[in-house]
Parts: sequence; structure tokens; C-alpha cells
Amino acid sequence: MAVIRSYKLPNITDLTVSSAKNEVNFGVKLGSLKQVLFFNCGKLENYNCPNSVENLVIRDYDSLTSLTFSAVHEHLFGLTSLEIRFCKNLKLFPHEYFQSLTSLEELEIHDCPSIDYSFPCGLWPTNIRKLTIGCLKKPMPEWGPQNFPARLLELYLHGKNSGVVSFAVADDVGNTTTTPSSSSSFLLPPSLVSLTLWKFTDVESFSEVLQHLPCLKRLDILSCPKIRDLNTTFDPSNLTIRVV
Repeated sequence: MAVIRSYKLPNITDLTVSSAKNEVNFGVKLGSLKQVLFFNCGKLENYNCPNSVENLVIRDYDSLTSLTFSAVHEHLFGLTSLEIRFCKNLKLFPHEYFQSLTSLEELEIHDCPSIDYSFPCGLWPTNIRKLTIGCLKKPMPEWGPQNFPARLLELYLHGKNSGVVSFAVADDVGNTTTTPSSSSSFLLPPSLVSLTLWKFTDVESFSEVLQHLPCLKRLDILSCPKIRDLNTTFDPSNLTIRVV
């Protein structure tokens, strides 16, 4: 059993728990904790993140079913980076408090197939600049207009089994589209500087979308075998494209 005993350690700023096979008991009170990392841990079903934490990483955590934030309603949170991936049983995720996480700049959440079906719902941290997301319970075409914040510059989309067959670009006003869209389309924000598409196996074209991403400097197309029009129909002057 991996146990952290309940006593005050005010000078501890980093906590890493890795490869714990059994129950993990978090009764510790860490007043200055800034970074928490969980990797392949044991039987911790619920985690309430303290408001002092700035960087939270949770990976390969099958037992985790619920994540909450302490005192988020008091706008005391200093969280700047949040990463959650490969947590197959995570159901409760407090996205309704996202707009209170005003310090959050980087968010990565993917391969969490049990997460609440209401997420994503278009409610995002106002200062987020980098987002990695996909492989969630709700299919991407059902996400609807996301009202991504204007500060969002980097977007990495995981498209495995997403149901997306095409992309479009949302206008700044009213979430209308500047390129044709359908019920199987996903709307991209026009503010992007960097975009990565991974395993969108049903998407066949992307060159027309590029014309409506005026700020884009880097595009990575990974494991998208049907996208073949980038080198023949679009010649960007200030854009780096990588196709793998």
C-alpha cells in the first residue's frame, strides 16, 4: 500500500506518484504544493485538487472516476497547466467551473471515453492558449460551436473514431462558418497559429480550410491517409506543413 500520512509539510512543492499498485491515501496537507503528477497509479477513485496547485498531470489512471477543484468558486485557483489522459473510467470532470480557472493556459484531455457526455459544451478557460483534446465520450461532430477564446493559438486534435469527415472555420461573430460544413464537420477557430490533426481517417480534403486560417504558421497532419490535396492545390508562403 502506498500511503502519504496525514501531517503538514509546508515546504513541499512537488508531488509525484508513479506505478502504485494498491490504494493511495492522500491525507497529507501540503500548504505550498505547486505541482502534482500521477502516473499509472493505484486505487485512488476521487481527487480534489488543492487551490495552490499550478501544474496537474494525471496519466494512465484507470481507477480515477472523479476530479474536483478546491475552492474554485472563490476564484483562488492558480492552475496554469492541466493534463489528463488515458483515464478510461473518469466520469465526473468539473468543466462547468472552467471559466473560473482564469490562470489556466494549457489544457490536455484525451482518451477518457467515460467522461460526462455534456463535455465539451463550449465553456472554456478564458486565457487558454494551448489545447489538446479528443477521444472522449461525445463524438466530435456533436460538440457544436465551441466559442474558443481568442487567446487560443495551438490546437492538437485527436481524431480516432471521432466521426469527423470535414473541417470548417468559424467566424468571430455568431459562430457561422467561412467554409462549407455538415453534420459531420468540426469547426476550427480562426485564431490558430499551430494546428495538429491526428488519425482523422475519414477526412479527404483540407486545402480550402487553410485559406481561412490567416494566422496559421504550422500544420501537422499525422495518420490522416485520405488528405492528399495539400501539396497540389495550396501554396502557403508563410506556413510549415508536415504530413506523416
